[in-house]
Amino acid sequence: MSYSGGDLDSLTCNHPLGQFSFDPYAGEDSTYTLGGNTSDDDDSKMTSNGKMIDSMVTMRDSFSCCVAGSPGDGVYEQLKAYQSSPILGTWTATNKNGQVYRIKGKPVGTLAMSGKDSKIELKLAGESLQII
Repeated sequence: MSYSGGDLDSLTCNHPLGQFSFDPYAGEDSTYTLGGNTSDDDDSKMTSNGKMIDSMVTMRDSFSCCVAGSPGDGVYEQLKAYQSSPILGTWTATNKNGQVYRIKGKPVGTLAMSGKDSKIELKLAGESLQII
């Protein structure tokens, strides 16, 4: 099997509020997490006679990356607008190796912009993360 990593080439969102392209921050990792049913990772989940307690949780799909954003360029404000909307957008992430992922979701967690580095750490969560 061949593996090829690399930076993101582009990140776009198609949403009723509008379509917007974000510039991925070079040299940063991106993480894809398929949700669904998973077993809780807790080493204390054992019975007194040594049997595993399998505590199942259902997690949503997610995608994390860093995008470029400077004060006044509108990127942070656009992300906040998508985060505030109850409607999920369709996000497409294209990797430099040609792999394209799509997720229907929205920004979650705290959005913070680094003025020094001009970057925003972004986590998208939702459903239907897939390779297209």
